[in-house]
Amino acid sequence: MRINRWRRSNHLPNAIRTPDRLGDYLVALRNDFVTANSSCRRGLNLSGELSAYEKETRVLLKLASTGRVVDILLRFGRVVESYMEVLSIEMTEEIRQWRGQLDLERRERVELFRDILNDEQRLIEAMGDETQQMELLTLLKYGLTHYEKFLIPEELDVISDVYDRVVSYSDFMLVGDPPSWFLSPSDLVCDQGGIYYLDAVRVSKCETGDILRDRGGDHQSWEDEEEACLRQATVWADLNHPHVAKMLGACHIGKEPFVVHEPAEPLISNRANAQSWEPLLGWALGLQYLHERELGYKNFDDNRLLARHHVTASGVLSGLGLVPVKRRVSASLQRGVSNMFNMRDLAATLPQNHDDAHVHGLHVPTWSVPNDIFAFGLAIYNTRRWVSMYISMLPDMNYEAEGFRKIATMDKLATRAKEVGCTFDLVCFQRARLNDYRWYLYLKETFGSFIHVGQLIFEPKIGEIAGVRLSIPASEARLPTMRLQL
Repeated sequence: MRINRWRRSNHLPNAIRTPDRLGDYLVALRNDFVTANSSCRRGLNLSGELSAYEKETRVLLKLASTGRVVDILLRFGRVVESYMEVLSIEMTEEIRQWRGQLDLERRERVELFRDILNDEQRLIEAMGDETQQMELLTLLKYGLTHYEKFLIPEELDVISDVYDRVVSYSDFMLVGDPPSWFLSPSDLVCDQGGIYYLDAVRVSKCETGDILRDRGGDHQSWEDEEEACLRQATVWADLNHPHVAKMLGACHIGKEPFVVHEPAEPLISNRANAQSWEPLLGWALGLQYLHERELGYKNFDDNRLLARHHVTASGVLSGLGLVPVKRRVSASLQRGVSNMFNMRDLAATLPQNHDDAHVHGLHVPTWSVPNDIFAFGLAIYNTRRWVSMYISMLPDMNYEAEGFRKIATMDKLATRAKEVGCTFDLVCFQRARLNDYRWYLYLKETFGSFIHVGQLIFEPKIGEIAGVRLSIPASEARLPTMRLQL
């Protein structure tokens, strides 16, 4: 039966005692203080900070979290003391005793783990299976590395003894220091609304197991998932660009390895923002940054296209699912002062349907920058395919208006591209008789005709369709130019 020490009736001196003991006195003290000072709230959300720890059912994982929890409790006690000083409230005996009471709880708690160490059967059960043992060893090592200064000698000794016993029982070699980006699962706090926080700052979380399932089926061993997360996090952690989401940490152990990054979400997941075209430039700049480092997305689905929370215009790319890509040419992809992406030379290196000799000459399938840009365009189209199309913005092209509304699905579009041997254009164009500028997505067939597959609103400097250059007034020369062509 779980003991709820967060009940409002839990007050000093009759504090509720839990089997774990850690923080019992401060929880009751917190209730006393909030009751007497109802206007004081900031810094007193102790239940939220300890929620992950209290939900943990494996006793040895709680031992691994000792340093982090002690740090939280020490900070909380100091916050209460600060309130007393700032508000000129007389310091009570209960508040003066909190450090001594916490120290007493910690020493009593050590005896609990000594009892487990002395009982072989209880220790084996607490270790868990092979996956849980590796998770436990990693978290014990992490706790010692990051929170050693908060631990008393008795806690250090019992943590070291548990670590040695698990290593001697399992087939694992000693676990090295965790990566600099490593996070314990308990470091991440999730509120009732499903929003994640790291050190009281809102973040986004994504699981890395989805990458493996996309590439190799649903059934993967824990070693495969751990390796995949390590590989993904190592690559992502080194990326630094305004339009690639900043990775804040990752956890490669446990049943659900995950990565934590700055708060951003797939645009497609928010229907209110799914029609927005504003993030396009950010996505394109982020993709160019990745290509300069010979990285790309072989599986470029629309979940890679993110927008920062509350800033729809700020498009960022996810760092998840990156693979090495080949440029196929020696030309630099560095961006010039006009922000222009000219992929014409890269497109020329792609094998066409009639180029059988070139296709057979490829002994190993490769993923290249042109492939990645094609996938990027399709992903953009997938998020915008329900937007209405207008024929009036395409002069000199005799298409029926209804034809623009019957847009092919993603699968049909990709199939058609392979059948006819085509290029994919993301170009800009000025609407006739209207002073605005738009991006258009086209599928260009071998014979020169165009299939209109989407529109992307932006402000380019110049545009080009089928070799026709558009003139832009000199007053608009300050507008940025971008062109992606494949």
